Amino acid sequence: MVAYVLFRDLERSAGKFNLPLFYLHRYLRLTPPIAISLAVFATFVPKLYASPYWNGASATAGVCQQIWWRTLLYVQNIPSFEPEFTDQKLVTDATVGCIGQLWYVSNDMQMYLFAPLVLLPLFYRPSKAAFAWIGFVAIGAAVAPMIVIWHYDLAATMLPMSATTQEYFEYIYTASYSRAGPYVIGLIFGYLLHRTGGKKLILPKWVVYGGWLTASVTGLAIVYGLRRYISLEEPSRPQMSRALPVSTVMELFMPLGRLTYCSYLLSLMIQQIYQWSRKTVPHLDHLTMLYWFFGTMVLTISCAFVMSLLFEAPIIGLEKIIFAPCTGNAISKKKATADDKQDIVTQEDPEKGHENGGLKISAE
Repeated sequence: MVAYVLFRDLERSAGKFNLPLFYLHRYLRLTPPIAISLAVFATFVPKLYASPYWNGASATAGVCQQIWWRTLLYVQNIPSFEPEFTDQKLVTDATVGCIGQLWYVSNDMQMYLFAPLVLLPLFYRPSKAAFAWIGFVAIGAAVAPMIVIWHYDLAATMLPMSATTQEYFEYIYTASYSRAGPYVIGLIFGYLLHRTGGKKLILPKWVVYGGWLTASVTGLAIVYGLRRYISLEEPSRPQMSRALPVSTVMELFMPLGRLTYCSYLLSLMIQQIYQWSRKTVPHLDHLTMLYWFFGTMVLTISCAFVMSLLFEAPIIGLEKIIFAPCTGNAISKKKATADDKQDIVTQEDPEKGHENGGLKISAE
């Protein structure tokens, strides 16, 4: 999406690119909901309830009050080497933060900073050198985690009882260079979508079948290939069941697409608040988990709707109003207005429209 939108805006603005505005847009888009979530977790949540497990809320809020700035600067996933974080637990807290899943938002922001270096050569000089450059970046993104694993002698994955679990979490799991591979592939496909312009591509059958086979085998290998490695017991043979096409399922959730970001910020917080508020040990069964899942989903979407209306949508609207003259939207609107005026002139005076390059409409 980043690549597709960037190329679209470059075409609308006749190739003009504002790098500071490119970064500012991303920061304003992501930060307000995060700031509100941090403020709520650091101040309101610890006073919300009381239970034997509620000290987890107070401890998490304490971490949030110390390192909130790391989240707002999008460096949460970078291991801290400051003196106050020399203790291993504090290092983990600094990496995870008070809202644990936000380490990936830091990943995304850091990769977003480097996206223009990959994409702009493809737009301004789409030569063999530009394609070689993006291929080099893709290969580097795949090789970098391998080098880090070899250098630190880490396990092949994050094992629960391994002595290298902490190092793997810091140097591989939450590191942006280990997540850059899929991001670069997304940039490449965004460029391909831009070049095709929505046209339907007809590929040879052997390419289609080969692509599906390669993707399926690779996906299964990633999911199940390490099962024997990480399991202490003999693994059972996985059984695959049929499911509805992904596109059909996704269409059901498209109306909720604008709430996904706020839902992402709130989902873990809502689950943690519920778990901390319990006064007894829960008995887990399928019906209980089903009830928790749908209850959490509905509550998360409802809270995300309120957050989006109050803190996300207004910022997006203000940004469009303030920065419209600096973006390609203003240029495209002017062009559309000029085209509309030309159409009016052509309809009112066919001869004048013909002189100005418009379509000549026959009087008949």
